[in-house]
Amino acid sequence: MLFPGRDGRETTQLTIRHSHIENINKFEGVEWVTMETICDTWKAKNKPPKGALLPAEPGAILKDRDLKLKVQE
Repeated sequence: MLFPGRDGRETTQLTIRHSHIENINKFEGVEWVTMETICDTWKAKNKPPKGALLPAEPGAILKDRDLKLKVQE
């Protein structure tokens, strides 16, 4: 049971999250993945439309201040 003076404290929140995760894990097929995996999967399934501006590689602007974004062909 949560009491008004305790329900916002870290230990209470952590307990709630932990029990919530345990309940989710009880379902068949539950898989925990990183945001990187989600992003890579989404990008593999969804190609940008023709003419879309593509993001630059990380750090590219530091190498070339006049960098132009690539366009999807």
